[in-house]
Amino acid sequence: MEHGAREVPTFQFIPKVDPSSVFLGLPGDPAPVEWAAVLVAALSLPFTTSGLALLRTASGNRAGRNDHIFVGRLPARLLVLLASPLLLVGLALQCLPTAMGAGGGHEVGEAGQVARKIALIFQTFQVLLCWAAERFFLTGERLPNLHTGICFVVWAGCFLIEWAGPTPHDDTGVVLLNQRAGCDGGYRALFTFVYVPLWATALLFGAFLLNYNADAPPDSDTEDEIDQEELTPRVFCRIVLPLLYGFATSLAGLVLAAATSAEDPWPWIGAAILLLSIALCCSVYWTLRLDLSISSWGPISQCAAMLLTLLQGHLLFRDYRWAGQSGIGFPVMGEHPGVSLYLFGFTLLLGMALSYGLTAEWREWTKSTAAEFDAFTREQLNRSLTSAVTRVLSEDFQAREKAIGFKTVWPFLLLPICFACYFVAITTP
Repeated sequence: MEHGAREVPTFQFIPKVDPSSVFLGLPGDPAPVEWAAVLVAALSLPFTTSGLALLRTASGNRAGRNDHIFVGRLPARLLVLLASPLLLVGLALQCLPTAMGAGGGHEVGEAGQVARKIALIFQTFQVLLCWAAERFFLTGERLPNLHTGICFVVWAGCFLIEWAGPTPHDDTGVVLLNQRAGCDGGYRALFTFVYVPLWATALLFGAFLLNYNADAPPDSDTEDEIDQEELTPRVFCRIVLPLLYGFATSLAGLVLAAATSAEDPWPWIGAAILLLSIALCCSVYWTLRLDLSISSWGPISQCAAMLLTLLQGHLLFRDYRWAGQSGIGFPVMGEHPGVSLYLFGFTLLLGMALSYGLTAEWREWTKSTAAEFDAFTREQLNRSLTSAVTRVLSEDFQAREKAIGFKTVWPFLLLPICFACYFVAITTP
């Protein structure tokens, strides 16, 4: 360089890569810490299934049905003490995918979306594990077709929703904090007038319901000898418990995510533990007090939790959408064909929830094996929905019977209308 010449600086372009989104040297792939979070979230499956299986074993222990199982010979209280922490840990790990959406006040990147999607897809197999545990470990016999059918239908619906459905692209760790502080950009109305009253009312009155005694009479192991007056509150509990479980688990995920962004996380962690304890009590109530199988609890509770989680997402998140038109690769699907698959899965779950609400009094739900179900004739089983449909479709019925039957069937007639309205709502810009 000649004396007095001006040195011209040289610039080298260095691509900006987030260190947390590098795995195996490839930018954009999930980091090892995110894959570790996926594996930890997947651990919720064995923890939750083991806890539910032990609770079911404790229930059978009291009735003397588990002599063929080694752990069934243990005291029922000991089994409950072993099952409760396992199930509580499993429920906490189920909330991890929501906490993975906490980005420190920033939008979660593509790597975080991929990792969270994989964790959510893993957790849909909880339904099938509950069915397998009841079929091969607890009873060792063929389950009623009703239980088997609802397990696979709910799993298919949840899998399609988690795979093809929209996700919150905003930070899940600050959504509750922003809503409480009013820093929501004008979206506070749904939080104030819909979300808070609905969730608070359901959790408050649901917690009181857990203290309600709906045990079967001491001399009856099933509901076959219970009269209608004693059966009605048990049917009511079978409908409300899955809803309470869904309200508690959906909110617990957001509370744990808020704990990662709050200056003082311990109040949020305490609130999450309280919510998860309510979900734990629902499982204990279902298996011990009502003496019902986990092959029915698994799909019904997950169906309620999934639908309420979707409702929560629409009420709270401002950026609840698909990842563009074509997505960002497996498993994050884009709007096409994501909308169609998502709506199909949503319809499966909504139809299943509606069907269960109208058939909760059926005694098939109380049977653990197909042998118990086959021992009853059609006249000995509650078939209010079937009889109502028959009265509506028949020509020789009285006007009063027609009105009663139509009141039972009309929710199914409204299902296509709800589906059409929801399709317009999620596809309109």
